[in-house]
Amino acid sequence: CALPISCERFTNEFIRAIQENTLTKFRSRYRSVDYLLIDDVQFLAGKERIQEEFFHTFNELFEAQRQILLTSDRPAGEIDKIESRLLSRFQWGLVSDIQAPDWETRVAILSRKSQAMGISIEAEILEFLAKNISRNVRRMEGALTRVAGYVGLTRKIKDL
Repeated sequence: CALPISCERFTNEFIRAIQENTLTKFRSRYRSVDYLLIDDVQFLAGKERIQEEFFHTFNELFEAQRQILLTSDRPAGEIDKIESRLLSRFQWGLVSDIQAPDWETRVAILSRKSQAMGISIEAEILEFLAKNISRNVRRMEGALTRVAGYVGLTRKIKDL
């Protein structure tokens, strides 16, 4: 089974497990998966107790030859206040720098997203969004959602 989760949620669930005395259940959940995906691992910085727990979780999964995928907004070596033993583990695997998508890919993302939303938006609008929001796909999708909301509202007003 796969477990995609943000580092913030991992942290919050760990804190809750301590408060509710359910650490065994917490550890079982995270250490029994086939694939663990942790988004925004840079949020472990400065959190010693959570780093300790994550270290042991990482080791157990690694030793069981399970897959671990970590994402961060910067290379592991640039994350301050990460224990060196965690840092070395982060650097064991394949490190990929994923850049913002090119213009054509951004247009394709917006086109598919609008289709998934069940709305038709003119190509010029999609191209405008792709041109003006180039570095952050989430922000671009948020802009599309706002455009879709506007389209939906104006259609309803016209129907009145």
